[in-house]
Amino acid sequence: MQNLSGETNRRIIENDQQTDSFVSASIDERVALRLCSVRCQEAQIDAAPNQDYARVVFASQGSTLSFCVCDGVGGSYQGNFAAKYLATRLTDYLLTLPSVPRNSRKMAFELRKQLNIWAREAQQELIWAGLSLDLPDLEQEILVEQRDRHGSATVFFCGRVDYAPSGFAHPSQTLPALFCWMGNVTARVFSTPNLCQQLGDQHNDRNRWSTLSGQQGLLTIRVSSLSRSEPLVIYTDGLETLGHQLAQFDDQQLQNRIWQLLPIPASDDMTVLELRWT
Repeated sequence: MQNLSGETNRRIIENDQQTDSFVSASIDERVALRLCSVRCQEAQIDAAPNQDYARVVFASQGSTLSFCVCDGVGGSYQGNFAAKYLATRLTDYLLTLPSVPRNSRKMAFELRKQLNIWAREAQQELIWAGLSLDLPDLEQEILVEQRDRHGSATVFFCGRVDYAPSGFAHPSQTLPALFCWMGNVTARVFSTPNLCQQLGDQHNDRNRWSTLSGQQGLLTIRVSSLSRSEPLVIYTDGLETLGHQLAQFDDQQLQNRIWQLLPIPASDDMTVLELRWT
């Protein structure tokens, strides 16, 4: 799903949590984007929301983007809520920075404060939203206890890339980048189709953000740079078995491979965001 904010003239690309999404687009002839998000088979049958949420925001000046891929934690209260809430706050926040920061420690200090502020606001929003009156009393009691004891939780991988060329005739081949993550959403930077650098906490989902507790576990921040020849691929753990291949698939192959995973009993929601620099 795409939208253009009338107030800020920002371009926003995100997945729809109520259905399955596929977007392929070019941005200003300098960024090629692909976003695919598919609910697990159980969620499709039950018409349940996608626990994954991905959001990319392009600044009005056409030189900067921020992105976030979240995976709501199973067993928490409405993990899909935490995923969308946090991804929205993170992408908006990262876009307000004057540039990619050089000091990761200072950035970590500021972001930790924001994570805790957002948690208090999000938990209050959950309480205000209440529960459906159609639910049986016992089920309402269980959900209220889950909300008040655990809150809504998500893992995430987010970042910002300043992708504008230094000059029209001689664009810079190095793009300043900032990456932040908690938990097992994975990113890969592909230097070749078969060689990549992997980022994220891999199988560790104990590092997470919760509307009840804010930051839980370790927040990792890395200031880096990307080559224009290096695509960036971020995906949730439902696509872990295909992670090293995702940059090689064309659009049809990607969708086919995802649909092939759906019947597997242990399959999870699957989301992949790919950014290429042109």
